[in-house]
Amino acid sequence: MTARLAVDIGGTFTDVVLERGDQPHAMTAHAIKVLTTPDAPERGVIEGVRAILAEAKCPPSEVGLVVHGTTLATNALIERKGARTALLTTAGFRDSLEIAWEHRFEQYDIYMERPDPLVSRDLRFGVPERVAADGAVLMALDETAVRDQMRGLDEIESRTQTDIKKAYDAIDQVLNVRQQAKFRVFEEMMERRKLELVTRARQANRARQQQQQRYN
Repeated sequence: MTARLAVDIGGTFTDVVLERGDQPHAMTAHAIKVLTTPDAPERGVIEGVRAILAEAKCPPSEVGLVVHGTTLATNALIERKGARTALLTTAGFRDSLEIAWEHRFEQYDIYMERPDPLVSRDLRFGVPERVAADGAVLMALDETAVRDQMRGLDEIESRTQTDIKKAYDAIDQVLNVRQQAKFRVFEEMMERRKLELVTRARQANRARQQQQQRYN
């Protein structure tokens, strides 16, 4: 008897379903849900598969089909949480993805704002090459140009890291200045409070002395 295993990795949970049996009337199904492990999604899958095989008392050798699906990539695209990305494409076509087919979500809304492209224009680069619609190579890929663009990307990444470090340093400096300013305000407030208490104590002492003089 062959078992069929299905795994769906979601943003929060990973679902695992095991189906056994070759005849519709004799099939059995097991399903479990485990937490997704975003740092290494395969860990959640392995945990879920082991658990469901143990629950169904099904040896791994009996599994003849595995179906896998995930929404992790879709979620990363929608939430814009993926890595910073560059695009190398045919020279002259770097804007094709942004232009698309000029389709709009609201066809008659002239004020509609399209979402930003996944790859910003400053990170889209063209390289000499051309392939026809039937797959024929009209112009071979210029590999030297590709290598040059890759070196350029390394320089951009290096500058970006430098800019990020400068930004963090600037933020730290601003926060330190603000913290120092807050501390100075606190010190000034405590000094005023101290002076106020001393003044009140002196006034109270003077009042007691005047009262004693009247009795004497």
